[in-house]
Amino acid sequence: MSSLLSTIEQLELVYDEEAKTISSDQLKAAFDYYAERFTPNTTVEIIHSLSKIPTLKSSGNSSYLTHPIISLVYGRLIESVKKALSGDDSLSIDEIVLMENCLHFLLKLVEAARQEGGALEDQLCRKILQVNESFLEFIQHDGWKTMENHEQTMNKVVELLARPEISVEDDLRLYDAFVRCVNSSDGIIDYLEAVKRLDTTLLSERDKFLLFTNFNYILENTRYTTEFQKEFVTLWVPKYEHMLKELLSVAAAAKEDEDLQLNAIKYLVTNLILMQRTIEPEENYSSRGQTNDFVLKDECSVIIKMLLPLLTNRHILKDLMEGESAELKVLYNNINSTTGVTATFVIWIVLKLILMFLNVNGDCLTYEKQDEKLKETLLELMKQINDDNPIKVSIYNILALLMSEQDIKNELSNAKAIIGTLITCIHDANEHPEGESARGGGNLSDLMVTLKETEHDILCTKIAYIYMRVYTKSGIF
Repeated sequence: MSSLLSTIEQLELVYDEEAKTISSDQLKAAFDYYAERFTPNTTVEIIHSLSKIPTLKSSGNSSYLTHPIISLVYGRLIESVKKALSGDDSLSIDEIVLMENCLHFLLKLVEAARQEGGALEDQLCRKILQVNESFLEFIQHDGWKTMENHEQTMNKVVELLARPEISVEDDLRLYDAFVRCVNSSDGIIDYLEAVKRLDTTLLSERDKFLLFTNFNYILENTRYTTEFQKEFVTLWVPKYEHMLKELLSVAAAAKEDEDLQLNAIKYLVTNLILMQRTIEPEENYSSRGQTNDFVLKDECSVIIKMLLPLLTNRHILKDLMEGESAELKVLYNNINSTTGVTATFVIWIVLKLILMFLNVNGDCLTYEKQDEKLKETLLELMKQINDDNPIKVSIYNILALLMSEQDIKNELSNAKAIIGTLITCIHDANEHPEGESARGGGNLSDLMVTLKETEHDILCTKIAYIYMRVYTKSGIF
């Protein structure tokens, strides 16, 4: 033991605190030393020592990123995973510690490779740290049973595997494992229970994995194509509908603000939006965000009708009228954006879902125009909130789509002012570098589509002028 540890002690002596580097020669010498002595009897000591290296950012040559010691450590981690899947007794504390040390060392290597880039990054992340079949089984379900009391370790395994640098083949296998995990009978039960805990208790690591790591990996991956989407949405939208029905019934009967499960509602509605967005293999990620069709339109229409009473819920209206502030730019689910959310933010997300539903398919818009309930609810909501409330432009955006020519002639709720405000927002959004209206009205393409669909002939010339300006600057259409 002393001879092994002395090598790390030597490294610590030559570590440059100010430059945060270690000599490449020193790292290579240490790795050579350990690789020569890597036997079943010394494995634990060597991996422990490697995990204690202060940093893997070295000065000079970074060829250590492909050193044989890495494969030896990775192989030992795979052995631990296989043991966890063997069905024997739970892993011992010593085995868990060994896994932690392996992961600590390997994750530092991956970070160092990212900074290095180029061929060394490719060699380490795509060829040396290839996804093993045991890891896929580990993620799908059995691993979570085994690691019930060691979920932090399980999360580090996921972090090591779910990295953007892996090969196309490994990404495909990993994606399938993530889908199988959340779509399994146990995965579905655990997932839905985790949603319920968003407003009640601290989330476990398992909850965070299912709600955020797993679901986001599926929805953000280039494999979330139109073909895959139909199957995935068909499974999950009915489950979301059932859960929202429960949550909204509680909201309707709520006697206190605390009874409103805003975090869970925000989470579910946000995912309903994100599920409808796909990215085809020939596209790039920047093109994501446009939805060409709405999967399960009838079910989503039912969900929207379920959500409408939320827009006039007395507790939510109280928060809106008190001028509650909110940042209305994040359409994403993670632990930071899905806890402690405000009523304003939740209503904004609901309005985003409605707007997308109306914009995507002409049949959806025609159907909602025939049903006065949505328009009446929005008009009532508009009366209840202050003019400077950031969600007001979102309400205008939807009303502009729903208003008929007769509504405009009759000056329904100051229709000219509504459309005029949207034109101002287009100016704002066009000037904003991220394409967002400064008034919180949504992105530029949403606003443009809304004005395009309005039935206000008087403003056609003005709108056309705005289109031309925006087109030449942003190239959206």
